[in-house]
This record gives sequence, C-alpha cells and structure tokens, in this order.
Amino acid sequence: MAEGQALRAWSKYRTGLLFLLPAIVVFAVFLWYPIIQNFFLTFQSYVPGFEPQWIGLQNLTAVLHDPKLPRAIVNTFEFVGLCLAIGFAVPIVSAIALTEVRRGRGFFRLAVYVPNMIPGIALYIIWRWVFEPNVGLLNQALGLVGVPHQLWLLSPRQVMLSLSLMSTWANFGGTTVLYMAGLSNVNPELYEAAELEGAGFFSCWCSSLLPRSRFSRSRLS
Repeated sequence: MAEGQALRAWSKYRTGLLFLLPAIVVFAVFLWYPIIQNFFLTFQSYVPGFEPQWIGLQNLTAVLHDPKLPRAIVNTFEFVGLCLAIGFAVPIVSAIALTEVRRGRGFFRLAVYVPNMIPGIALYIIWRWVFEPNVGLLNQALGLVGVPHQLWLLSPRQVMLSLSLMSTWANFGGTTVLYMAGLSNVNPELYEAAELEGAGFFSCWCSSLLPRSRFSRSRLS
C-alpha cells in the first residue's frame, strides 16, 4: 500500500523534481557544501598547504576572549539595522512611485530591476568608482553643491552607511517588484473612494493601500 502511494507520488512530481535537480546540485556544491565544510573548520587549525589539525573548541575560546568581540557585535547589529531600514524604505517608496507613473512604466520597472542582473564583480567595480575619495562619482556630485569630499569607505564614521547602501542597492529591484505585485492586488476603488472622501496622497497610501498589501511585506520580512 505504502509502496503504491510512493510510486504514484513519484509519477506525479517526477517532472518537477527533474527540473529542480540542476538547481539543487548547484546549491549543494556552491552553498551547502561550503557551509558544512566551514562548520568543521571551526574545530580545526588550518594552514594552506598543510593538513588541518583538530583543536576542538580552541578557536571558539579565542574568539570569546578577543577584546574586539564587543565592537564586532555592535558593528554587526548596526549593519543589519541599517540594511533592514534601507531595504524596507527604499523598495516600498520605489514601488509606490512606479505604481503612480502613467507613462514609461515598463522602462522604469526595467531600470529598477537592472541592479539584480549585474554580476557581483561588476557591482564591486561600480561602487569602488562611486565611493572613490578623490575622483569618485559621489564626491564629484557633492562638489557641485559645495560639499567637501568625503572619505566614505576609508572613514570609520561613514563606512557602515556606505556598506549598507552597497548591500541593499543590489537587491532592492527584486524587492520593489514584489511590493508592486502586492500593491497591484489592491482594489483601485479603495483609492478612488479615499480621494472622494478628501484624503490626500499620503493618507490614501498609508491608511488604505499599504495595510492591504501587508501580505507582501510579511513574506519579504
């Protein structure tokens, strides 16, 4: 009985599983295997060119007694907080703006999504040029309005914000598209009714449309 059910389930999902197989193999080789390997390396002393030596919890003990550990924890929470704040605010504002666009909406959607398609090495080169302290694009733009050149990645005060912008910019296009999908499912009559009641632009979005797109926000969070 159980064997027959297993065969029927396999025949039902076989095609889908075969399509998923290449992705599973790629994830296993380039993501899951390195994670498992790094986990075991935490219990070893590894020097390139030599056999790893098992040292148990010595690496963990060394980290816990490192005087730089509290600063590293604070930096991690600061980085995550900035990424969450920017990664939530920028995509949802972009989604609202693109939803309101009447002409060229397809072009702007493509422009927003382009960063998701740029290879990582190209992103590194672009951001290195943007944040270059002497002739970087951002400093040149700030110079036009009289702001002096900033160090950005070389400044302890500015590096965290710079890294957060780099981290969120590459992925905000996909998040924007998902927010737009959530907003498009909201009945436009709600927006029209709010306008008839005298609600302004921000009131319409904050009180009528954003609460009804919370499913998309909950999936992304």
